[in-house]
Amino acid sequence: MLRDLPKDHRKKMIMMGYKRLGKWIDWYAKKQGVLLAIVKPNGTSSECPKCGSKLEKNGYRRLRCPRCGFEADRDVVGKLNIRKRGLRRLKILNLSGGSLTTPSASRLKGMMIKMKA
Repeated sequence: MLRDLPKDHRKKMIMMGYKRLGKWIDWYAKKQGVLLAIVKPNGTSSECPKCGSKLEKNGYRRLRCPRCGFEADRDVVGKLNIRKRGLRRLKILNLSGGSLTTPSASRLKGMMIKMKA
């Protein structure tokens, strides 16, 4: 039972599940030829996805931008900002746009090397 283990050991066991999930997602994306952009989630629920200014609380789990008036649930704000950062990362690496066909193996290998850099 997980409850019977010491607290620090419990944390390690729980984090092991997240690491395994991350490795599986990475492997499956490579297998399917899908680009994967790793984005740090820090601060994604505190900035406006439209104008970039700091959001203010507007009730339970709701955030509102005082500058542009954008309002949404904090999970939605976080999702939009993570998506925005991921697309920006792909654009910086010149990987966005182009053909919708699956890239060849050599092109995919080059993309993955650039993504890790």
